[in-house]
Amino acid sequence: MGAISNVEKKPPGEKKPRGRRGPRRDPAQAAVEAEQVLAMRERMTDALIDERTY
Repeated sequence: MGAISNVEKKPPGEKKPRGRRGPRRDPAQAAVEAEQVLAMRERMTDALIDERTY
C-alpha cells in the first residue's frame, strides 16, 4: 500500500498521539476478533483461488 499519495495528510501539528489510548481490550475479546479476522482472510483467499482456477 505504499503507492497511495499523501495528498490528504494532516499537518504536523495534528498528528495522532502514538501509543495505546483508551481502555485496554480484554485478551479474550481480542482472541475472538483475531479468530474472526483469520477466518475471513481464509475465505477471501479461497474465493480468489477459486476465481483464478476458472
